[in-house]
Amino acid sequence: MPIVGMKEMQRIFRLIDEMGIHREKIEVPLSPEGDGSVRMLPSGKAEIVLPENKPLEEWIPHLKAELDKLPIPREKVDY
Repeated sequence: MPIVGMKEMQRIFRLIDEMGIHREKIEVPLSPEGDGSVRMLPSGKAEIVLPENKPLEEWIPHLKAELDKLPIPREKVDY
């Protein structure tokens, strides 16, 4: 079973940092599933499930588009 590693997390962090989404506002399960998904959790965080059947770089534009639809606060992020 594949697992989300640091390389994948660094890529996600780069995207959300560029978008002004604080890292504490997302959750990423360690197991990729299907085509991947993005949804708001009752906690107010965005859950990002990576796809198991598509390379992350190909999925990033979809991830960005889906995150843009969610009501996640945006702020200047400087890590």
